[in-house]
Amino acid sequence: MSNIPVETLLITEFLKLEFPTQLYSSITSTKTKAWFSRDFPDLSGSNLVAFWSRPIPSAEQIKKLFEVVGEEWHTGAHSVTDLTFNDGMDQLPLWVLNYWKQMGEAICAQTTWQACKNWLECESLTKEAAEVMKSTLASFHCIG
Repeated sequence: MSNIPVETLLITEFLKLEFPTQLYSSITSTKTKAWFSRDFPDLSGSNLVAFWSRPIPSAEQIKKLFEVVGEEWHTGAHSVTDLTFNDGMDQLPLWVLNYWKQMGEAICAQTTWQACKNWLECESLTKEAAEVMKSTLASFHCIG
C-alpha cells in the first residue's frame, strides 16, 4: 500500500507520480462472484513485481466487488481472481480490493489536478486573470 500517495503530498509532486492505468469498462459477461476464489493468494517473487504495474479494474467493477466481498469471505473466499489480467490466472489477496479502490481514487484525483493545471496554464484572458492564475499555480508547490 506504500504506492498510494499520502494526502499531504504537494500537488506538484503528486502530478509527477506514475500510476498504473485504470480500465474504463467492466467485464460484464461474468458474474461478480466469479472474481472470488477459495484458493489461497500467491503474490511471491515475480508475481508481486508484475502486480504493481498492471492495470487496475474499472471503478464500476471495484464497486461491484466491494458489494459482495463480505458474503464471499464468509462463504470461504481466500483470494480475488483478476479477470482483466493474465486470463484470470493469478490469485490475489483480498486486500487488493482496498488497493484498487485507493489507487483508483488517486488516479482520478491526479487526472483532475492535471486538468486544473492545464487550464490555469492556458486560460489567461486578461492581465489580471493571468496574475491570479500564476499565483494559483504557485500554490501547487505549497499545498497537498
